[in-house]
Amino acid sequence: MLIYKIALKITSFVNGEESMRISRSIKEFRMNSVFVRIFIYIIILVLGSVGIVSFFSYRKSSGMLIKEVQVNNMLILEQAQRGIDQKINSIQSDLMQMALARNLNKALYLSLEQSYREIELM
Repeated sequence: MLIYKIALKITSFVNGEESMRISRSIKEFRMNSVFVRIFIYIIILVLGSVGIVSFFSYRKSSGMLIKEVQVNNMLILEQAQRGIDQKINSIQSDLMQMALARNLNKALYLSLEQSYREIELM
């Protein structure tokens, strides 16, 4: 049955019946030119409105995303700054403790006559 339908299609195409059907449908389509114009205007209106809405939506969402990225970048920078400040403060306090330690000061300013072992015994 399927082979029979395929054979009919091939013979109709070869005989030119298919091209005659296509040319008839084009003529009928041209006859309904008012319908075609209305259809085209509706398509243009729909596509135009969708395009305008998408453009404004894109602008608004991209602006919101840029603001969000800037806020998150500032938070990351502030966190990094706080971490660096904490490290600097800890190093500064360690240096202050080292500067105030007597044994360390004596070891740093050894005279030529004293040896490090004598300072270690103190």
